[in-house]
Amino acid sequence: MTETKKEISTEEEQKKVITIKPATVEDCDAIYKLIVELAEYEKEPLNHIKIDANNLKEDIKAGYFRCNLAMDGDVVCGMAFYHFSYSTWVGKCLYLEDFYVKPSHRRLGIGKKLFKAFAKKADEEGFARLQWICLTWNEPAKTFYEKKVGAKKLPRWDLWRLDKQSL
Repeated sequence: MTETKKEISTEEEQKKVITIKPATVEDCDAIYKLIVELAEYEKEPLNHIKIDANNLKEDIKAGYFRCNLAMDGDVVCGMAFYHFSYSTWVGKCLYLEDFYVKPSHRRLGIGKKLFKAFAKKADEEGFARLQWICLTWNEPAKTFYEKKVGAKKLPRWDLWRLDKQSL
């Protein structure tokens, strides 16, 4: 009996209509919650998050970032959080800061739909490429990027950073 209920639940989940929408100021509380969930998934201490929903509201209004949201009805279930970058070789690019789908909504094709919408918008707006980094231990993400999205890992590149106290 339990297996039948599980099968029905899985079937119903697969029939969900997921929409993708650009985030607005009104979505920043939900975006912040996803950022916290992502930090927990990445095993990062929550005190490493130095912003809050109010910072997000100010910064989305100022155009510092964009975010596409995957919506299950009126519930936010995923995000593609990105901003502009520029390559001296190819011109304007987009940098994917965070990509996250809630665990309850994974393996339903939502990540692929969210990523395709992000890539389509980048292409329509004339961006030369999309870039992002992935944690070395996050094999599910690496598999997703390679097999579902068709991305390639760049050889020969290391990530470097100066934190605020080093500026």
